Amino acid sequence: LSEILKHQVHLNDGTFRVRSVNVTKDDRYLIVTFENHAMIRVVDLEKLEFLPNDYSGHTQTVRLTSITRDNKFFYTASWDGTYRKFEIATGKCSQFLSGLARSPSCFLEPEERYLFTASYESDFNVNSKNFGWCWDLATGKTIHSYEHSAERSKHEAIDICYDEGGVYSGSDDGRAYRWPL
Repeated sequence: LSEILKHQVHLNDGTFRVRSVNVTKDDRYLIVTFENHAMIRVVDLEKLEFLPNDYSGHTQTVRLTSITRDNKFFYTASWDGTYRKFEIATGKCSQFLSGLARSPSCFLEPEERYLFTASYESDFNVNSKNFGWCWDLATGKTIHSYEHSAERSKHEAIDICYDEGGVYSGSDDGRAYRWPL
């Protein structure tokens, strides 16, 4: 490694295991989520201290976050099937999107018009497959779905992302797809 770790942040007393981490593009804030707990913590990396905000609302673990270009907000994907937009500085939730099934992933596209999410629709319909969703952030509605069609080994893995060429999803069905927006 060319760079030596300059500091460590002790996120908790070891009670909670870290689920995900994400850092703002300006390297100012570290967003941390925890396994088996709905808690979200944000670390100010300049001061090496936690922000005092709760970032509350989720009832189950937050699996992944996606940060806005301006480094002021982040979106969450939760096991409770909801997605939220939080302001980093205040902890205020300014947008709530409600899906049905557990969600392990979210991806904010660069223009910030759409949030792409993945979910386990078989939680509610055993004949269903894993899904990806495209949310229009101006209206808060889903405008596209991306359904995997192959049989799954289990319904515990799906991810989604976007680039200018299309939407990409991969699932435990052993398939990765490229979809048009």
